Amino acid sequence: MKLNIVKIFFFCSIIAVVSSCNWKSSTEDEKIVVTEEKVTSKKADKNTEESMMVINSNNFDETIGNGVVLVDFWATWCKPCRTQAPVIEEIQKEMVSKIKVGKLDIDKSPDIADRYGIQSIPTMIIFKNGKPAEQFVGITAKEKITEAINKLLK
Repeated sequence: MKLNIVKIFFFCSIIAVVSSCNWKSSTEDEKIVVTEEKVTSKKADKNTEESMMVINSNNFDETIGNGVVLVDFWATWCKPCRTQAPVIEEIQKEMVSKIKVGKLDIDKSPDIADRYGIQSIPTMIIFKNGKPAEQFVGITAKEKITEAINKLLK
């Protein structure tokens, strides 16, 4: 009897673990298309398309020069960057009238990444009037980023 209870407990534990696992990453259904003007995220399960400013070596200094600007340093091959992307897109949508938000591909603009010592991605830097004010490395919660942005807007 005791052995049967242990077997049942073990079996139920395995089922609970397997059913709670999400074997399919939410970013696997997402395709990211990069052009010179924008980064477009197309989600397979939704008919949505979101655009974000592409920042590169040619427009970087002009883009960060005035106001508050969130720059997401990323690369197309970076899985954590794809995980962070929806958070950056949400911030862009919610704060479109207050700040500029853009993505900088470190493979296409290594000079800018070197200038700011970017060694790990994703890295998000919030600039205020051309100067770095806050920096986040790795996957970062939306609330943490928006809190920093709101402090800079005051």
